[in-house]
Amino acid sequence: MSVGVSGGYPQYGGGTSGLIPELFADEFNVEYWATTLMPQITTGRFYEGLLEQGDKVTIATEPTITVSDYSKGQELDIEVPYSTPITMAVDRAKYFNISVDSIDEKQSHLELSSKYVDVGTRQLAQDIETQFFLDIAGDAASQNRGATAGKEGSFDNGTTGTPEVVTADNAIEIILRVRTILAEQNALAGGKVWMVVPPWFRHFLMQSELWHADKTNDAKSIIRSGRVGEIDGVTIYESNLLPGTTGTYTYMFAGNMDAVSYISQLNKAETIRSEKTFATLFRALQVYDWKVRKSEGLVEFVVNDA
Repeated sequence: MSVGVSGGYPQYGGGTSGLIPELFADEFNVEYWATTLMPQITTGRFYEGLLEQGDKVTIATEPTITVSDYSKGQELDIEVPYSTPITMAVDRAKYFNISVDSIDEKQSHLELSSKYVDVGTRQLAQDIETQFFLDIAGDAASQNRGATAGKEGSFDNGTTGTPEVVTADNAIEIILRVRTILAEQNALAGGKVWMVVPPWFRHFLMQSELWHADKTNDAKSIIRSGRVGEIDGVTIYESNLLPGTTGTYTYMFAGNMDAVSYISQLNKAETIRSEKTFATLFRALQVYDWKVRKSEGLVEFVVNDA
C-alpha cells in the first residue's frame, strides 16, 4: 500500500504509474518449523535387515526362567523356556509431489525448485513426528503413566480428564520421577534417558531453583546460558509437536533409548519431467514405521499450566 495523497495529487506508487516500480525481494520470507527429535529418542536396532528388503521383522525376546527351591533328593521339575517374539511391520508411507512450470522456473528471480523441495522435506519430517507422538500416547506400561504411576502408585502423572498442574515449584520434581519410575521397572540399565517437554514447561524450569548456578554446579545459571541440558541424568528436549488440547492438557514423554524403535526404510527423492505439461516434478517418498518395543522403558505424563 502506497503513502496516501491529497485530493488532486496523482498516485505514482504501487506500480500503477510506471514511475515508482513495485519491487520483489531477492529471497524468500523466513518460515518457522518445529524441531524434530526422533533420531535422538528412538533406536534403529534390530531393523537393519528391513532396510534392504521385507516389510516385517520378528525379534526373539529373552524368556523368563523359573528358579525353584531345592530339597535333597527331590525330583526336579523340567521347564522348557519360551518367549513371545515381537513383530514390527513397516506400514506407513508419506510423499509430496511438486510441479514447477518451466516458464515460471525460468522467469522467476527466485530459485523456486530448491526452496519448494526444502519446504516439502521439512513438512514431511514434521508431519511424521506429529503422527509419532500422537500414536505412542497410551503405549507406556500401566505403571509408568496415569494417576497412580510408579511401582507403589505414588506418582500422579496426570490423565486427560485430570492433568497434573505444572508450576515452577514442581517442574523439577516431575523430571526427577522419570529415573525413579524407570528404575522401579529395571529399565535404567545402560543408554541415555530422555524427556520431551513443551515450551511452556521449559518456562517453569527457568523459574525453578535450577537458575541457581551454585546449586547445579554449572558455570552459569540456565537463565544466563539458555541451555537446560541434563537434569538427574535425563536429557531434556523441547518440542511443539506434542499432542493435546490447547488450554486443557498436553502429553509429555520420557524413556530410555530401547523403549521405541523407529525405521525409515525408504527415503527417496527424484526429479522428473512431466509428460502432460512443460514442467518439472520434484517428488519424495518416505516409507517408515515405529513400535513401542519395551513399554516399561516409556514414561507418560499428561499436564497443563493452568
